[in-house]
Amino acid sequence: MKHVIFYLLLLVSVSACDKKGKDTIYLVPEGFHGRAVIFFDVENGDPEAAENGSVVLRLKENGCLLTRSQPNFGIFKQTFYFCDSLGKRTCIPEDVEFTSDTLPSIYGEVTSSVDHNGKKVCIFSFLVCTKKEYPELNRTDIDTSCLDK
Repeated sequence: MKHVIFYLLLLVSVSACDKKGKDTIYLVPEGFHGRAVIFFDVENGDPEAAENGSVVLRLKENGCLLTRSQPNFGIFKQTFYFCDSLGKRTCIPEDVEFTSDTLPSIYGEVTSSVDHNGKKVCIFSFLVCTKKEYPELNRTDIDTSCLDK
């Protein structure tokens, strides 16, 4: 009986991991360094944008974005870019090994939620920083003040 339960749990786990999410492009303001935070399913947020079948999330100058989009779960491709005022994009690498002291990378991606005015709001956050900046910027607190604007 233990084996049957184990295999059923394994099957459920594998099935849950097979969900296909929407590929997502994150546009970060050129020169931004710090914790970027995206708040999903916010009534007064930006409408969902799309590009070649991918969701496009354009962060504001302060690294915050309120969007009406639903959170994206499952297996999907994420691409991060710095974007200047003319729309020119420069890829920001995801670097889990802290290989560069001077070039910014994406670190510490976190999905969580906060209660705001009696509603649970899903959050996705990540750090845009260099290896040198990481110890100073890697805080666990999430600034939710942009939800009140």
